[in-house]
Amino acid sequence: MEDFLIKNKNKFDKIISKNDINLEKLFNIIKKDIDYIVDTNFKYIEDSLFEQRSIQIKLILLSNKKLFWKVYNYLEQFNKINTDSDVIEELNHDGLSVLKNYISKKDIIKLKQEMEQEYKNIKKSINKKEFTYKQSLKCFASTIVDGKTFSIGADYWGRTRLAYFKKSFEDAPKHIKKIINNKELLKYINDYYNIKDAEPSRAIYEEITPPIISRKETNWHIDALIDQCKIMIILEDMTVDSGAFNYVPGHHKKFNKNQKDKYYKMYQLAGLRGMYINHFNDKSVRDIENKKEAILKAGDVVIFDPKIQHYGAFAQNCGNRKNIVLYFNGIRNVRNRLLGRIDKYHIL
Repeated sequence: MEDFLIKNKNKFDKIISKNDINLEKLFNIIKKDIDYIVDTNFKYIEDSLFEQRSIQIKLILLSNKKLFWKVYNYLEQFNKINTDSDVIEELNHDGLSVLKNYISKKDIIKLKQEMEQEYKNIKKSINKKEFTYKQSLKCFASTIVDGKTFSIGADYWGRTRLAYFKKSFEDAPKHIKKIINNKELLKYINDYYNIKDAEPSRAIYEEITPPIISRKETNWHIDALIDQCKIMIILEDMTVDSGAFNYVPGHHKKFNKNQKDKYYKMYQLAGLRGMYINHFNDKSVRDIENKKEAILKAGDVVIFDPKIQHYGAFAQNCGNRKNIVLYFNGIRNVRNRLLGRIDKYHIL
């Protein structure tokens, strides 16, 4: 183990052994550990505080909101943006960027044909399959078919999904694989998070239709505090009844006090990946008067940071939409790589 890390660990142990922990000194020790690990390109990560004292750090962050946000925000600096791309500039500023007419009409037709055929094939083979409900709000019943997950939304949800995971990417239809391996789209994710190895963790084809019971409520939320990204490919022209994507630009980089209070409770209950306790009512959404409604065209591509406050509206009046969403949940940037070391411990 490097001498510096040994000395830093000893300082950490000495501070946390006291009844009255000096949080400022503790933060400086954690910060020095971060800087050293980054400067040495993670060569000594196994000897760092985030590995050697991961449970202690987790407990301290769970009980000290101010310290949690100091560490979380300090790690933001490593998401350096080193590009003049207008797309990345907009994504960084607003948390979302739309690439108009990015997918050709010919490829959109091919994508829709492929997915319709996939649906037909799956429906033939699911008669004897047993569907199981996800624990997440009981909103989907799912079954696995040939390595893919087919999910039917509850009557009140109005959504059907077909999910491909990494292990089934090779078995995906030709034009879906073309989207998954699109080098330009992958470069946008790499540039946004200052990494070199972005790849989707899953690709989901989704059909949105009106629920049996009409619903107009909003479901404002962020996906999680972990750094991730989504790319949504629109397959059909949308209308106001199609279940538009609503969002408030900004706020994905800097959170106000109310957001910090809410998100910290999320973190205490479920860690950086906390979901399903992450929703807001209209009154608690910051700058809701600046919200935007994205009514998009077939071929448009949306890249967004799921830490923006957003929701997908329910379809109305026979409206519907179809899209493909690429999920980038395994971003290997500095913040995820370090906080992921402590987030694996679920302490209640």
